[in-house]
Amino acid sequence: MASGLILVVEDEAMQRRAYVEALKARDFMVVGAATGEEASRLFLQYMPRLVILDVNLPGIGGTEVCRRIRRQHGRSATVIFITSNDRLEILHECIEAGGDDFLIKGVTINGVLERVSYWMHAPIRSLQQGQRDAILKNVRTAIHDDIPPRQANIPQPIKTWRTLTPAADEVVEALTHFIKSARGQAPNGFGRTVDQKLYILGYIAGVVNFAANSSMMLKIRFLDYLKSTLFWSGVLDSDDVDELVDSWHTFYGQSTFEDAGRRGEADYQSWKADGRVPGGLSEFVRGDPAPR
Repeated sequence: MASGLILVVEDEAMQRRAYVEALKARDFMVVGAATGEEASRLFLQYMPRLVILDVNLPGIGGTEVCRRIRRQHGRSATVIFITSNDRLEILHECIEAGGDDFLIKGVTINGVLERVSYWMHAPIRSLQQGQRDAILKNVRTAIHDDIPPRQANIPQPIKTWRTLTPAADEVVEALTHFIKSARGQAPNGFGRTVDQKLYILGYIAGVVNFAANSSMMLKIRFLDYLKSTLFWSGVLDSDDVDELVDSWHTFYGQSTFEDAGRRGEADYQSWKADGRVPGGLSEFVRGDPAPR
């Protein structure tokens, strides 16, 4: 079972039940609340790892609930706001209140599960202050200049990971170049056994996760960038990408996958710093999966 508990705060009973049941089906521990007052009480009782928080709630609104969480408990939990209103002013209010992520109602359940899965396994629980300040600055500029949400320099959903290509996106280009270099250090045929495949997948997840630590855009689109990197680096065929990532949560907790993720982050950090060719994949072959 995934570590930590998720609090779902949604006043619409059918929507709340859909989130709760979908999360439980992924083996998350979940508790639901219909009002801001109930959410505040349950947060104190359970100290959840993550909160899915509707903006518009009867009584205490979602943004005030978030402010109380931050005042009383700091960054102990990730807060993902969900709302039917995509106005920039609402996004600004949510991030300023202490929110870490932002979803528009109508997003698929799989879309919600992807964001939850990312944050539940992320090395940090909340946006760093520098990231938050940068997002707020971009949103304020967009509001002042009357820029439509889809044209503002803020994180926005993308239609499909297939639109992220090395030719069109600098991050994908850097990630795929790095992964190809890393694979070039491993012997021919590496990746045929189950353990080797799991290690490669974990390694790439670690690389993308390190890149996401410095970009709110990548945090929100983590799985899209992961899927694109898996495909363009030649690790997977396009038909296999969606199927694999849809079951991504099943790999967490496996030592080979998590060791590989740590090594991928360390290798990518070194490569970004000094251009050193990564050796994490070849070290797995020698029986030394990753530093602990």
